[in-house]
Order: sequence, then C-alpha cells, then structure tokens
Amino acid sequence: MIARLFSLLAGLWLWGLSVWFFLVSIGSLVKYLRREHRAKLRFQMTWFSFVFPNTALVTATEALGIAFDSAGLKIFGCVLAALIILVWMIVFGKMVVCLWRRELYVHISTFSLSRDELEKADT
Repeated sequence: MIARLFSLLAGLWLWGLSVWFFLVSIGSLVKYLRREHRAKLRFQMTWFSFVFPNTALVTATEALGIAFDSAGLKIFGCVLAALIILVWMIVFGKMVVCLWRRELYVHISTFSLSRDELEKADT
C-alpha cells in the first residue's frame, strides 16, 4: 500500500514536470508565431524536439489515467497522442520537402566561405 502511494506521488510529480516542460516549449514558440517573425522560422532538424520530449507527457497522462482509473485523463491522453502524431507528420513532411529541395544540409565547401560570401549566398 505504501509503495503504491509513493508510486502515484512520483507519477504525479513526473506528470507535472512533463506539463511544465511542455508549457516552456510552447512559451518559447510564442515569439515566432507572430507575423513579423514567421519568416525567420525555417525548418531545422531540431523541429523534432517539438515531438519527442512531449511523448513523455502523453505517456505520463495515459499512465495516470490507468493508475487513477480516470476516464478524463484517458481521453486527454488520447487527444494528446493524436496531436503529437499530427505534429510528427507535419515535421516529417517539412523534413522531406527540405530534403527534396536540398535546403536541409550545408555542403562542406560552405565552411570555407567568408562571412560576407555566406550572407550573399543566403539571400
């Protein structure tokens, strides 16, 4: 009984930590969702960090729903799972488009260019 209580408390703490990191990641994007900054948000491989750290939140929500036998948490976990799959599909699609256009990787010869030449090539 004591072990179950400590397990539930640890699970709640980890779920709260996952929610905190999710809110921090959303907060860091607010700047780029404004019109004047949208052009600066170009695809990078780091976009996959929109997906994989947040899978902990989905997993923790589902686990708490089962542990507390809460239909609300189970439904919320399913909604989060659907959203994370949608985000993964968007990020994967952007990656494929950037690979097709050869915009994702920088050729090794680029590193030998000066700063002025890089800025000129970027425009």
